[in-house]
Amino acid sequence: MAVIAKFTPSPTGATAPTFVAATEAGDVINEPGPGCVVILKNANAATRDVTFAAPGNMPNGVAVPDLTITVPATTGEKWVVLGKEYANSSNQCVVTYADHEDVTIAAVQLP
Repeated sequence: MAVIAKFTPSPTGATAPTFVAATEAGDVINEPGPGCVVILKNANAATRDVTFAAPGNMPNGVAVPDLTITVPATTGEKWVVLGKEYANSSNQCVVTYADHEDVTIAAVQLP
């Protein structure tokens, strides 16, 4: 698993975030929570399913469901707001791919 570095825009302007290839074993994003946005792109002719693991429970004890996003084929792009409920005990969110081919990912931390 690779750690996806978060891009933080600056108040004076910033370049775009860096996209990296999704890894077969999955990836992790440090410190999901307020202002964390994940951008997924798919260049494959087939759709791609990406799952964000939710390891915890809501205050009432009910498990938080994993979040699965389908990224459209060919030029597909999805933006996902990644809340604190997706942080595991290491304060990371585990991201897995049904098929990682032609998927790229970037993470942004908004101020």
